[in-house]
Order: sequence, then structure tokens, then C-alpha cells
Amino acid sequence: MQLIKSYLNEHFSGILQKLEYPEPGEIQFLKNKDPRLGDWSTNIAMTLAKDLKKNPKEIAQNIMQEFRPDSDYIARAEIAGNGFINLFISQDYYRHIIRTVLNEADQYGTHEAGKVQKINVEFVSANPTGPLSLGHGRQAVFGDVICRILENAGYQVTREYYFNNAGFQMKRLGESVRLRYLERLGDTVDFPEGLYEGTYIYDIADQIIAHHQGLWRNAPAKDFQAFAENILFENIRRDLQDIRLGFDVYYN
Repeated sequence: MQLIKSYLNEHFSGILQKLEYPEPGEIQFLKNKDPRLGDWSTNIAMTLAKDLKKNPKEIAQNIMQEFRPDSDYIARAEIAGNGFINLFISQDYYRHIIRTVLNEADQYGTHEAGKVQKINVEFVSANPTGPLSLGHGRQAVFGDVICRILENAGYQVTREYYFNNAGFQMKRLGESVRLRYLERLGDTVDFPEGLYEGTYIYDIADQIIAHHQGLWRNAPAKDFQAFAENILFENIRRDLQDIRLGFDVYYN
């Protein structure tokens, strides 16, 4: 069974040819907001009025005389106003669509427009300097939807998480954790402005103490950076898995 607009376009094109009316480049079918006016409507009669030099309502009546809709698609049609043709969709059409969706399940709506083509989608890509935010969660869902649409169109999709685990911001992370670690050990520390101040920094410092007690008191900031990165990125992976989102490639 065709989609309704495809069916309507084909049916009305046949009527225009039979009436020897000029066919416009595209017959417009608009979804009606008011169900009392039908599900769809077309202004084809008004569109043809100028070329045919006829009243739009007369043109609509001529079209309706040739209108032989398939009951699987159209329940009825009627002329409204100055020549609009309102179309009421058959309940059998909707039932057929529902049966098709249920029968085809995950395969419903798939096609092969992108067959044998590969595409890489890079999204989320939050750097491992802290937990994912609500904004990152939105990006995650949005990116995954894009991937699923492309996959349903036949593309071979690679999901990539691209992140930066080097540079100044990562050094800030390491230094932030180092100072909180020393603070947890009872040292008085000067915590400069501009370092990461979230409570998660304390959580990481506590995990370092659980693993190494006070043995890291003189360890360099890069050791704290590496430890923090591993924890934060594992938390990021777990958060993404909780919304059923996995990546094929993690690239740093």
C-alpha cells in the first residue's frame, strides 16, 4: 500500500490527464488542522483557474465527477468554499498502517538510500575533566537519533567519541585533585582560583587515598591527572550506557 500523499498525487494526476487539464509541477496536498474539513485538502482547482479561465468551483466539480477513490485510502471527498477539495482518509488505511508497523517492527520505515556508504558521526565528545552535564546528555540523545536515522537509511554508521585528554585543562584537573588529596590528608593547602572545585574532585581524592593512602603525598600532578581521567572517563562511559548509548570509536 502506498503512502497517502503518493496515492493522492498519482490519482489526481490521472484525473487531470483524463480531463486534459494542464498538470502543475506539483499538486499540493495540505494536512488540515480542523478534522471537520477532512484529513487533507488540495487547492488544485484554484491553481488551474487562471490557465483554464474557469471558475475554481467549476473545475473542482469536474475533477470530482472523475474522482474514483480506492476505499482502502479515501472514505469520501467533498468540495468546500471556492473550490477546495477536502479528503477524508479511510479508517482501513490507518488500520493497515498500524498492522504494517506491528508486523515490520524495527524494520518499519527502513530503506537503502545510503547503501554501501559509510559515515562517521562524532558527538558528545566531552573532555574527561568532570561528569557529563544535562547539556551533554541532550547531545548524546540527539547524536544517537541522527545515527539511527542514517542506519535506517542503509548507511554504515560509525559512532565516534572524540575527546581531548591533554593540554592545560587536564593539567588543571590533575592539580585540583592533588591539592584536594593533600587537604584530605590534613594538610593546609592554598587552592588557587581557576581550578576545578566540584565535589567530584573530593570523590577522586578519596579514591586515591583508598588505593594509596598517603604514599602519593609527593607524587607529581600528572599521576593525579591520569588517575582522575580514568575514573571520569569510566563514569562517562557508564552514564552513556545507562541511556543505551555505546560508541564504536573513542579517539583522543
